[in-house]
Amino acid sequence: MRNLYQQLLMFLECYLILMYVSLIHSSMWCSRKAASSNARTKIKKPPRPPNAFILYRRAKQPGIVASHQGITNNEVS
Repeated sequence: MRNLYQQLLMFLECYLILMYVSLIHSSMWCSRKAASSNARTKIKKPPRPPNAFILYRRAKQPGIVASHQGITNNEVS
């Protein structure tokens, strides 16, 4: 009977430790998530640089439009 009591006590201690660790982990995760979402709203990132297609089109489109009067943007693409 004493052995069963000791096993039950050990089980309860392990269970409480696991619950405590789980609680700490979840609260840390929530605080990180809140901190990162606050940081996202405060920090303004510089815009992404244009890719190669955008640069090429900016360079070539005016010449194409000038040589083909009345052409639409869809037709240039």
